[in-house]
Amino acid sequence: MAEAPGAKRSAVAEALAAASAVVNEWLAATHPKLALDLVDAQTVKLIVERFRRGARTKVHWWDWQKKFHKKVKWKSAWLFALQRGDQPVALCLGSISIQAGHVAIEYLERRVYARGVKGVPLVAAYQFATAVANAMGISEVRINDPLNPALARYYERALGMTPVRQGQANEVKYLFKKVVP
Repeated sequence: MAEAPGAKRSAVAEALAAASAVVNEWLAATHPKLALDLVDAQTVKLIVERFRRGARTKVHWWDWQKKFHKKVKWKSAWLFALQRGDQPVALCLGSISIQAGHVAIEYLERRVYARGVKGVPLVAAYQFATAVANAMGISEVRINDPLNPALARYYERALGMTPVRQGQANEVKYLFKKVVP
């Protein structure tokens, strides 16, 4: 018998809350001025505005509000803000694919001039995705579509992930790492 949609949504909400707690505990111990906050339909506009307003350059590659409403609102996905006080320094959108057996980090953006946080959003996103995978009994974490080969190599080196390549150009489609649920 298939799981009821409400039960699945509840399990996802519990997994996201548990992952938030895990990452916030790590942040409290290592970067006490930072906190991870899940973004919801009531806060997405304000968070995105603060994220854009605090940036010194106009390097915004993604329309975070549109992505939230397309992915997070209707699917098993999340958007979180890594914040210093009430100022977002990074945003991360990810998805949960129970049938395919993976949790994916799809988009991650750090404010270019956010001092003292370089590298932290990636580790926080990876820990968050791993905690979600563990809570949901999923055995793989992915980073989808790295923007360029240098980022793919960085993810491979920093997180010990394995690249999956495609096409004649041998571009990295995604990187993955098996996790023990």
